[in-house]
Amino acid sequence: MLQLRAVLDEVGAERILLLTGTRSYTRSGAEDALQSALTGRSVHHVALSGWVPELGQVREVRIRNRAPPPDVVLAVGGGKVLDMAKLIGAGRVPLVAIPTTAGSGSEATRFAAYYVRGVKRSADHVALRPAWAIVDPALSRDLPAETAAAGAFDALTHAIESSWSVRSTPGSRALAYEAVRLITAHLVAAVKGDPRSREAMAEAAHLAGRAIDETRTTAAHALSYTLTWRHHVPHGHAVALPLGRLFEYNAGVTEADCTDPRGPAHVRGVLHVLGGLLGCESPDAVRSVVRRWMRDCGLAPDAGALGLGATDLAHAVASVDPRRLRNNPRAFRSPDQLLALFDTESPGGDPS
Repeated sequence: MLQLRAVLDEVGAERILLLTGTRSYTRSGAEDALQSALTGRSVHHVALSGWVPELGQVREVRIRNRAPPPDVVLAVGGGKVLDMAKLIGAGRVPLVAIPTTAGSGSEATRFAAYYVRGVKRSADHVALRPAWAIVDPALSRDLPAETAAAGAFDALTHAIESSWSVRSTPGSRALAYEAVRLITAHLVAAVKGDPRSREAMAEAAHLAGRAIDETRTTAAHALSYTLTWRHHVPHGHAVALPLGRLFEYNAGVTEADCTDPRGPAHVRGVLHVLGGLLGCESPDAVRSVVRRWMRDCGLAPDAGALGLGATDLAHAVASVDPRRLRNNPRAFRSPDQLLALFDTESPGGDPS
C-alpha cells in the first residue's frame, strides 16, 4: 500500500506497534496489502481479542510496549481496534488508522469508547484523533454480510444523529447529508456484496465519522451500549433498534421540550431534509424504511426477536449514557419515553 509506505517514510518510522483484530487482518486482505510497506521495519503485532474495547486490555498492551516506545501505532481493523489504538497511543505516539469495515468512522474522530466492568466510557480529546487515516474500500469488499450490515447501520445512525444533534453546524450537516444520500442509494446492495456499493459505503462511513467528530451522537447511541456489552448485540444493530421510533419522537419536538437553542423549527427542518434524502414523506415512513432495510439486511428490527425482554430494555434505559442523551434535540422526561423507542413484535409479526 503506497499511501502507508509514504506515511511511514515521512515520519521515519522504524519501530511499529501493529494492532489488528484476531481474524480481520488476514480476512480483509490487509496483511497482504501492507506487507511491502512494513518490510524492513521492526513490527510488533498485537491481535486484540474481545467483544468490546476494555480498559484492562488497553493498559496491558501499553505496559508491554513502553520500552522502547514505537515510532508509530498502526491500527488496522474495525471500530473496536481503532478505538483501542487511540487509547493505547494516548496521543503520545502518532496513530495511523486503516479501517477494514465501513461503519464506525473511528479513523476520523477524536473520541474512543471503552468499557470498565461493563460500564461504557468515552475518552474525548483532539489528541486522540488519528494523525493519518487511510480508507481503502478494497479492505471491506469481502466483509461477511452480518458484519457489513452492522457497520452500515452504524454509519446510517451516525449520519442521522449527527444531523439533528444540538451541536450540529452547517458544515457537519453537509457531511452527514452526503453520507445519508450515499447510504440510501447503496445500503442493501452493499450488505449483499456489490463491490461498487461497498466502495460507496466506505466513503459514507468516513463522512459520517467526520460529522460526529464535530457533533457527537444522540439518544440511539446512548441506549445501545448495554445491549452490546450485556447481550452481545453488535453495536450497529443495537443503535439501529431505536432509530426509527427516535426519528418519530424527535419530529414531535415542541417549544416546551426542545433542547436545541435554535428551536423546534430548526429541528423539524433538519428532519424534513433527512426524510427527503431517505425518500420518505413522513416520520412514520422513515421508521418503516429503516425496519424494511434491517429485514432486507438480515437484522431483526424488533427487540423481542433478539431475546430482549422488558427487564433487559429497562436495564438499557437505566444505564443510558447521559452525555449522548443530552445531544438529542428533544428532551426525555421519563424512562417510559425511552422504553417506547424500542419496537416489540406483535403476534402477527408487525410492530406494536
